[in-house]
Amino acid sequence: LEEREKEEALLRSRMKEKEMDLEKLRLQVESSVQQRERMQDIAQSAQSGEIEKLKAEIRGKEKEVAEVKKQLLDAKVYGEERAKGERDTLARLNEVEKKLKLLGDEGKANASAMEKAAMEKAKEEAEERAREE
Repeated sequence: LEEREKEEALLRSRMKEKEMDLEKLRLQVESSVQQRERMQDIAQSAQSGEIEKLKAEIRGKEKEVAEVKKQLLDAKVYGEERAKGERDTLARLNEVEKKLKLLGDEGKANASAMEKAAMEKAKEEAEERAREE
């Protein structure tokens, strides 16, 4: 009977040890689960932060693209205005050139008419002198 009681006490003691080992394992598993959850949270927030950083970088690049587009449009408008100004100036120069040519032709015609008139007058004067003599 005494021996049986000793065996039972020994079994109870071993059972307590096993229960304590089991509790330790349960705590270790729980700790591992919590640690894994924390690591996932950290990774997720890091990933989220990286995503936000990339989004900000994309917004910055979009602003740069918009600025370059605006500069190109401004340059195009400036170029078109400059080309129009050059065409207008060329048209005015052509008009002035035509007017100068017409004036030159008129001047030549006037000079020729004046020369003829002067020759007529000189001829008439010469004829008149000849009659007087």
